[in-house]
Amino acid sequence: MTLAETLDIVKDLEIINIEIKDRGIEKQIIYTIKEFNLLDKTIISSFDHYFIVKIKQIEKYIKVGLLYMSRLYKPYLYAKKIGTAAVNYELEVSKLKKMDVDMIISNYPDKYYY
Repeated sequence: MTLAETLDIVKDLEIINIEIKDRGIEKQIIYTIKEFNLLDKTIISSFDHYFIVKIKQIEKYIKVGLLYMSRLYKPYLYAKKIGTAAVNYELEVSKLKKMDVDMIISNYPDKYYY
C-alpha cells in the first residue's frame, strides 16, 4: 500500500503519525502529505534522527517525533532542539510536560496521557 493510499484511508483522523524507516524519500513524503492537505495534523516519526532533521529542512512546519531504543542523556534538551521524542520513563515525561512540548509519543499512552 502506498502512502497516498494510506492517507486516503486515514485522512479524517484527528492526528496521523507516519513512522519512517528509510532515507531518500523525504521530499516525496512531504509532497504527498501536502497533496492531501494534511500538513497540520501529520506527525513524521523515525528512529533515524538525521531523517527528521532533513524533513524539518524541507518543511519547517511539519510536526516530528524522535524515536529511540535506549536512554538518551537529557532527552528533554535533545527533544527541545528538534521537536519532541518518544519517551517511556516518568522523569522524562515530567520534564517534557514542563517544557510545554506539543506532544509526547510513548509505548505506554495510557500511563503517560498528555
